[in-house]
Amino acid sequence: VVVVGWLGKQIMEYFGNNFGGIEISYAMQQKQLGTFDALLCAKKYLNDDPFLIVSGDDLYHKRDLAEVASSKLRNVVLAKQTATPERFGICSIGQHGFLTGIFEKPQIFCGDLANIGVYKLGKEIFDEEVIVAQNGEKYLAPMIGTLAKKHKVGIVKARFWHPIADLSDLALASEALAKSKQISNEFSCNNNFSGKS
Repeated sequence: VVVVGWLGKQIMEYFGNNFGGIEISYAMQQKQLGTFDALLCAKKYLNDDPFLIVSGDDLYHKRDLAEVASSKLRNVVLAKQTATPERFGICSIGQHGFLTGIFEKPQIFCGDLANIGVYKLGKEIFDEEVIVAQNGEKYLAPMIGTLAKKHKVGIVKARFWHPIADLSDLALASEALAKSKQISNEFSCNNNFSGKS
């Protein structure tokens, strides 16, 4: 399921209903009101099995995505170590290695594992109280933090993450993908990067 909003028509025309042998359904998010709102748009397509959420604007390593998806836990967050935790949502880890909370751009050090926008979740996330920001956005990350108080939420440490926040990041991402494809062609191996969708 691909949740689309802005430029959704172009995205749907490009990928169609089947891309690379994978059947695609689309859910329309009329207004960009946060990640949990996007998840609500896709809810009717979900069954009782855990599902993978991958945001559409960063690059990840395919092995990281596979590790999250194949975890025996129903709820998992992909995180990457950062030297600048004050710029990101930071995953707080308890003594047994499970998530205890996600804190947005903390000014006091509480860890260095950035929440990077990939989650495996069960439908129990829909039982959590919705956290709404002043601008009306429904925030998923802090809801996962509250979920972690009732259910085990695992952490997978990412090998690779390339956030795309502006045009310079996009240029670097294009270079990384081109380099990956060149290596793939030279050694007849699979592409090492997966884009979020």
